[in-house]
Order: sequence, then structure tokens, then C-alpha cells
Amino acid sequence: MSSFDQPIPQSIAYEQTLLRRVYNWMAAGLGLSGVIAYYLMRNEELIRSFVASPMRFWGIFIAQLALVLFLSSRIARMSVATATFMFFLYAGLNGLALSPIFLVYTQGSIAAAFLSTGGMFAAASLWGTVTKRSLSTWGHYLTMALLGFMVALIVNFWLHSSILDLAISVAMVILGVGLTAYDTQRIKMLSGSFGSDGEMETRAAILGAFSLYLDFVMMFVYALRLMGRRR
Repeated sequence: MSSFDQPIPQSIAYEQTLLRRVYNWMAAGLGLSGVIAYYLMRNEELIRSFVASPMRFWGIFIAQLALVLFLSSRIARMSVATATFMFFLYAGLNGLALSPIFLVYTQGSIAAAFLSTGGMFAAASLWGTVTKRSLSTWGHYLTMALLGFMVALIVNFWLHSSILDLAISVAMVILGVGLTAYDTQRIKMLSGSFGSDGEMETRAAILGAFSLYLDFVMMFVYALRLMGRRR
């Protein structure tokens, strides 16, 4: 028997299965967001009416935040159908929230930022999968950094400092790369821990996809702020 005929170790098979499901769910979420944003792009007046209403914008933002908190804390007790609905509801709302970028940036620069983000995401996620180094200690530091940058964003909302905005954008892209590697390894470590509980594994795949979806979108938004050409 050649080396190519050797059976894949069960632990590796579990990892590959779970990560494949996670990436599939994530791709489906990004696809839904993209379809909604593309539809709205073709209806520029609809986007303008959305942007012109601060109440609508803040309503979408609050709804997204509530969904993040709810899905992250309650998914273990949800049915698969409910978790699926909540995940796609968030992805749909995010597509709506991202649609105004088509009023601000050229389509070419949006495509370039998306492809660049895809490359960074793929590299970081691959490293998180194959590295033997434990990234478990990164979680605390990454969370604190994210909170710190959020505070800086709020401060800069009033300061309107272009230098601070540039620094925050660079830092958020780097942070997104770190979070992608950390979350990928965290998801990988869950593989094989569900036994025959298919529903629990599906919920874990949805939550993992949700985490990576958030990492990807964060990198994309700030990569676009760095690379984007304004209309």
C-alpha cells in the first residue's frame, strides 16, 4: 500500500469535516450579504433613503449588536433551525448595512478590497489550522485590543482626525488577521468532541462560521477604508 492509500487519522478527518462545514456556512452568509448589497446597489435611491435616515441606520446597528450577543450566548440552547435563521438574519442585515459603500467607493476598489481581504483571510485561517503553536492565550489580548480600538473609533467620531483614522484602520486589519487565526484554531480544537450529537456539531459549525464571518467583514471594511477610491 502506498503512502497515498493510508487512511486519514480520525482526528484529522473530524477537523476537516468541521472546518469544511464552517467555511460552507460562512460562504453562504457572505453570499447572502453580497446579494442583498448588490440588489440595493442597483437601487441607488433606496440606499440614499436609508443613509438619509439616522433612525434606520441606528436601528440596523442595534439589531445587529443584539443578534451578535444573543447568538453568541444562547446558541447552545437553540434548535438548529433557530440558529440557522438567526445567522442568516444577521447576514441579511449586514448586507443592508454595507450597501452604502457603493455610494462612497468605486466598484473596482470594492472588488480589490474584497479580494485582498480574501487573501489575508485564507492565509490567516490556514496558519491557524496548521500551526502547532497554541493561540489560546491570544483571546484575552485580542478582545482587549478590539475594545480599545472601538473606544478610539468613538473618540475619533468627534475628533475627525485623518491620522488617527488611518492608524485605526491599519490596526483593525491586523487585528482581524489575528482573530481569524485564533478563531480558526479554536474551531479546529472543537472537532471530535461532539460524538454522535449531530445537532450540537451543526450549532458549533454555525457559531464558528459566525465568528469567521465577523472577522472577514471587519477586515474588509477597514481594508476598503485604506484602499478604497472614493466616487
